[in-house]
Amino acid sequence: MGVTIHYSGTLANAADAGAFLKEASALANELKWEFTTSDTPNPSITMSPHPDCEPFAFDPDKNGTVENWVKTQFAGPEIHIQILGFLSRIAPFFNALSVEDEAEFWETQDRAALDGHFNQINAVLRDMMEENPNARSQLRMPSGRIVDITT
Repeated sequence: MGVTIHYSGTLANAADAGAFLKEASALANELKWEFTTSDTPNPSITMSPHPDCEPFAFDPDKNGTVENWVKTQFAGPEIHIQILGFLSRIAPFFNALSVEDEAEFWETQDRAALDGHFNQINAVLRDMMEENPNARSQLRMPSGRIVDITT
């Protein structure tokens, strides 16, 4: 339900995933995001753009293919824009980086529409919480994923 960015692609040079990891780490540093890297079994990075954002991860398989998503709903539009900017900057490392932005900012660069998506989802969640006082919202799972609402 929440605003989510889906991304997938294959590294242009899977054998040099280390170069991608170096650039991704530099970008995460520049954005002042916390992150961890690993080189086993394949070079990967998991970033924390905001405490209320899901993990933003690149964990390519042995062929360099990545397929993942990051929910930005609770972190807000600014973090959403930062993540899309990150994706834009690392896109040259991929043969084709596919991005599906549920808030449509990737495609339109329309800030008013982005804010509208966030406001609409927040209103729906607020209404659901009011209808069910026992519901819980923004429940973080052990994986770091965030459940919008649970009853």
